[in-house]
Amino acid sequence: MVHRHLKLTEYSIKNIADLLSRLPQLGHERSLDQDNDIHYTNSKLDFDIVDAAKKIDQNSWEIKDKNIYFPFRLELTTLGLIILRGNRIVMPQTLQKRALELAHEDQPDETTRKRRLRAKVWWPLVDRETERFVKLCRDCLMVTQLNKPPPMIRHKFPEGSWPCLALDLMGLLPNQDKVFVIIDYYSRYQEI
Repeated sequence: MVHRHLKLTEYSIKNIADLLSRLPQLGHERSLDQDNDIHYTNSKLDFDIVDAAKKIDQNSWEIKDKNIYFPFRLELTTLGLIILRGNRIVMPQTLQKRALELAHEDQPDETTRKRRLRAKVWWPLVDRETERFVKLCRDCLMVTQLNKPPPMIRHKFPEGSWPCLALDLMGLLPNQDKVFVIIDYYSRYQEI
């Protein structure tokens, strides 16, 4: 037993792997603020965001202002070029479609999607854009379309008595009995 143990130990000593050499090579480390950097970069591409951020910081809104954020100016604050409405990020136009796609994942329900978006992000007409996105999504349409029952087909009025009858089982009566009812479509004669 001891002899075997020594052999294993000798073998192990000869093949000691340098643990550090076995670590995977790491590429460029991802910045924790990378998502913020993307938002910041996309904000700089959106003229309305840049313009609104300047006007919010300088409080220089004008009554005739054409900026889409003008009606919401009293609810907006800035953090650099990032505009917030309350605690929600105002999405630049270049990221709105991506936000809709992210809210769309695993959520076939339009109401849930709107709630998810409203909790984190905002832009003017976000609800309308969400509705339009859902209407254009083939997968959403397949999941949300209800199978409508076929319309009821009316019987042709019969040409005489007894060729077409309506049958029904009515009940329970106070004495716990059921009643079998037959009605002739032509004469409206009832047999109970």
